[in-house]
Order: sequence, then C-alpha cells, then structure tokens
Amino acid sequence: MNKPDRPIHAVISGAGVGGLCLAQGLRARGIRVSVYEADPTAESRLQGYRLRIDEFGRAALAECLPARLYELVEATSNQLYMP
Repeated sequence: MNKPDRPIHAVISGAGVGGLCLAQGLRARGIRVSVYEADPTAESRLQGYRLRIDEFGRAALAECLPARLYELVEATSNQLYMP
C-alpha cells in the first residue's frame, strides 16, 4: 500500500462515547483528529452518563484508550457489571 502524500487527518462528527473512543484509537495510531459536537455544553442533554458495557465493549475501550484513561473508566464504573 502506498503512503499518502499528506498525513491523515480524520474529522469525527459527534463527541459521544463512540466518537471520543474512535478519536482516542486513531490518535494512538498517530492519526490527527478533530472532533466536532453540535451541543454547546455537556449539560445540553438531560440524559444519563452511565452505560452498560459488556466484556467486548470493555476490551474495545482498553484497546483504544491510553492506559491511564482506561484505569479511570474502571475506577469510576459500577462494579456490579464488572467481571
């Protein structure tokens, strides 16, 4: 595969869990990333912040996030669902 003439710069629409996880995974692989979000603040939506993440989701987070951020996920998650 040929290398591109310019470095890759990914643009991600949406700063939810998926968009931010994707950004972390791309950054870990040396790809520049810009993340755009339509909501002006984190308090714009009155939805919860707790998620049910199964073992496959936790494995994906561990793969994409820097170790210190994944440790924070584990430290602040509800232990009821952790193996």
